[in-house]
Amino acid sequence: STVLFNRRDIPAAIAGMKKSMVLNPYDTIVATDYGGRLVSTGDIEQGMTYLERYAGVGGVQPIWQHFYLFLGNYMRGKFPEATREADEMTSDIYTFGLFARGLTAAVCGNTDKARANWEKLIALRPVWRSLRPSEARVGPVATGLPDVELRGAAPVPAGRLKSGSSRPAAS
Repeated sequence: STVLFNRRDIPAAIAGMKKSMVLNPYDTIVATDYGGRLVSTGDIEQGMTYLERYAGVGGVQPIWQHFYLFLGNYMRGKFPEATREADEMTSDIYTFGLFARGLTAAVCGNTDKARANWEKLIALRPVWRSLRPSEARVGPVATGLPDVELRGAAPVPAGRLKSGSSRPAAS
């Protein structure tokens, strides 16, 4: 299914993941990978059901699970949860982690943290310099993240502020 997913044959990739889950009903890696792929293809609620049920079962989570949980929570507008997952991706060479930490810092108004993560990301992958958050991709699939300025003043997307606050509204 990974090959199908990366070739952008999403229906076949999802069908392959479903079959894998039937064949491996106790494999939490398969279940969380399926959930993450659902999230990244826009089926956020169904994907988060799998991620929330199986992520972290049996020990330490792989970094990619934190990214999918970040993505799902961010898209749900659950910024504290998204920030927590972003902060769990502590590697300074995992580009999606740097992106997630920079994005959540920008949304929460922490310009210095956003800029620091953005600069690390650009140093590793210069192509990101010209990308906006909405252009970020997970494999072949655009994340659909709203655009937030990561380089400068870090405005919060419209409609995401609590009344009278500079911080995003909690869900």
